[in-house]
Amino acid sequence: MELSEEQIVFIRNDLQQRGIVDPDLGDDLLDHLCCMVEVRPETSFDDAYREVMKAFGEHEFVSIQRETEQLIVLTKNKTMTTTLRISGIGAAFFLLVGSLFKVMHWPGAGASFILGAFLLVVLFLPITFIMRYKTADTGNRSMLLNIIGAACGIFLAGGITFKMFHWPMANIMYYTGIALLLFGYVPVYVISVYKNSLNKVNAFSTVILIIAVSGILFLANNANSERVNQEYRNSLMTEQQQALALQQRVQLIANQDSVRKTQMEQVLQNVALIRSAEEKIVLALEGPGATIPSVGNMGNRSVPLEILSKDGTTSFTAVTQAAANSGITLKEEEWMGLPSGILLQKLAQLRTEMLLKSI
Repeated sequence: MELSEEQIVFIRNDLQQRGIVDPDLGDDLLDHLCCMVEVRPETSFDDAYREVMKAFGEHEFVSIQRETEQLIVLTKNKTMTTTLRISGIGAAFFLLVGSLFKVMHWPGAGASFILGAFLLVVLFLPITFIMRYKTADTGNRSMLLNIIGAACGIFLAGGITFKMFHWPMANIMYYTGIALLLFGYVPVYVISVYKNSLNKVNAFSTVILIIAVSGILFLANNANSERVNQEYRNSLMTEQQQALALQQRVQLIANQDSVRKTQMEQVLQNVALIRSAEEKIVLALEGPGATIPSVGNMGNRSVPLEILSKDGTTSFTAVTQAAANSGITLKEEEWMGLPSGILLQKLAQLRTEMLLKSI
């Protein structure tokens, strides 16, 4: 069968109605369909064209158009694609190396992990979102799915990195990522992917896997936080006992040695000021009546140094002056933004050092 000009125009118009808007793609498909129709055994053009459409698939043209658009976007963004690959490989490499070095307690672990996290959060995830944004389907929820997925990755990666280095806001970022994954990504995935998926078993398995991973991340973080908190408690209690023993010794010297009595009493007064600063931090963390063993999440919760200045008697300036009286120099920048556990440790160690210097 040889097609007429009117029949060729009919096929071209039909392709446009089916969503083929790219001219080059339209010409290629037109040529392909004309050849298929011409070799069909049916004598009628309508019957032959109908059979070709059945063989081709009613919805395949939309998929072809979409995949062509995506390919064009990827081809035009070679620089972005190259950056995506390099940053992805770099992030995976440095995160793995940093994790290995951290486990083995080798130097360079922190720098490697931070570099990997930087590549992941600042380059790989945002570029992945941009590429998906440009190639996403219009008129469905895939765009929202990409946005939530990118946000989940950024918050989780940031939270894990912050937790490793005991920086503030770690838990907030970590739990925000898990919440977005469970209550944002999963519902949108179910609505936009599961309902339209031909293989619902795979889609269902993906949902269950996401929920299971979220649960594991949540439990792992809680277990790790409790372990870290217990380590801080044990260390602090040891520091407190050591400082108390030295304080009792200094008090004994003050009672027995009239020559050094004034000096010892001044040291004890400075030590009491440091102790008051510790109590104020515990009060800010847990409220009235709290003690160090009752303080939770000491590995991530930070206390601003300004909290010490509430009543003016235990400001960081006063703490610095008390330390200076014992010949100890404190630098404020080394004390700012510390997790509460480390801050309490440093204050207890400061008391111990002041008492040791006085003996």
